[in-house]
This record gives sequence, structure tokens and C-alpha cells, in this order.
Amino acid sequence: MDALKAGNIDAAYAETSGAFQQSTSLEQYGAFVETYPILTEYSEKSFPSRSVENNIGQVDGTLTAPDGTVVPISFQLVKENDTWVILGINLGN
Repeated sequence: MDALKAGNIDAAYAETSGAFQQSTSLEQYGAFVETYPILTEYSEKSFPSRSVENNIGQVDGTLTAPDGTVVPISFQLVKENDTWVILGINLGN
């Protein structure tokens, strides 16, 4: 999230898993981020819920827009080379 907030799409994409990168190109990822400006323009972020099941991590939280709109967001994570990386993103559900 910090890389996205800073406008560094390349760094944010580097934090995704190999499986994510095989199914989503950097260009597609950039288009997704552009489609959802909350990913770069949030004023607050909160991730109070974290869990791991069958080697898949789940982080659930919210992003708050400058106008006060709160958008739910969740990340599915997988461990690659001893680092948790993004496997999937669900925004707004």
C-alpha cells in the first residue's frame, strides 16, 4: 500500500506473487490501480483482521478516502522466499 500511495507501481507490483504476475501483467495491474483511485489517494488505512489457513494468508481492512468514504479491501497472501507477497486483491466487497 505504501508503494501505491507513493505512486510507485513497479515497487507495488514487485510485492505480488509469481502466480499473480503470471496472470496479471504490470500494465494490467497499473490499469487496475488507475481504475480504483482509492488505492493511491486514501487518507487512512486499517487492517485489523489477519489469518492464515493452508499456507494462504488473508488480510482484511478498509481504506478511507479523503471525503470520508470507507472502502473494504482484502489481500490474499502467499509466502515466497520467506516473504509474504500478494496473491490476490479484493476491493469493495
